[in-house]
Amino acid sequence: MGQSWEKELGCAMRRIRKGASLTQAQLAQKLGRARSHVVRIEAGEKYLLFEDFCEWLLASEVDVREAKCVFAHFFAVKEEEDRRVD
Repeated sequence: MGQSWEKELGCAMRRIRKGASLTQAQLAQKLGRARSHVVRIEAGEKYLLFEDFCEWLLASEVDVREAKCVFAHFFAVKEEEDRRVD
């Protein structure tokens, strides 16, 4: 079995942060959050709210089209995982 969708999303959020050439501390500062917030999301240990997702993408200056693709992919993965659980 593959990684959970939370871990996959965390990896994607890490790639986005690194693509913006931001450290965890720099991103946390832009978000007005503790570095541990960023660490836990990237590790798939913290549920990522849609608002947090949007703030992360804005702070990373991600193109809206790319953001839409990332969100759509992980929404589909989560739906599939939820269907397997039911």
